[in-house]
Amino acid sequence: MTNDQLLDSVGAMAQIALESGIAPDAILAAVQAVCACSANAGYTAVVRKVMERVERDFALKLTLEGLAKDAFVSRTHLCHLFKKETGRTLSSFINEVRVRKSKAFLYNPSLTIADAAKLSGFTNAGYFTKVFRNHEGISPGEFKEELGIGHTR
Repeated sequence: MTNDQLLDSVGAMAQIALESGIAPDAILAAVQAVCACSANAGYTAVVRKVMERVERDFALKLTLEGLAKDAFVSRTHLCHLFKKETGRTLSSFINEVRVRKSKAFLYNPSLTIADAAKLSGFTNAGYFTKVFRNHEGISPGEFKEELGIGHTR
């Protein structure tokens, strides 16, 4: 089972939890943390450290300079190493993590899409919607509607 399949299964469980009055965001966040730890196992210490920092601090402002400094490498070396080992850019990884984390916030009916965007580390709700649609194939509003939570801006 891939991480995406696992997250889809957990999403279904979270919907059931929501209907039962249990906080689904807590369930989803716990499973996401487990997936993130196991997924980072095959990388060098530098890439693993950066991935773990992104997973942990996704809601904060993450800069290439700050991540490179924390990993004790240059920005250029970090970009090259990250792309070589993961097959994707660091910025696309950050957006991927933020979109995945945003789903936990979107399960919460009391949070708006703008709230979910901000809590996920996006400074602009419009950009969040664009990135979310690019990764998921639907908008955050459509995601909430599919869950039966309704579309709130």
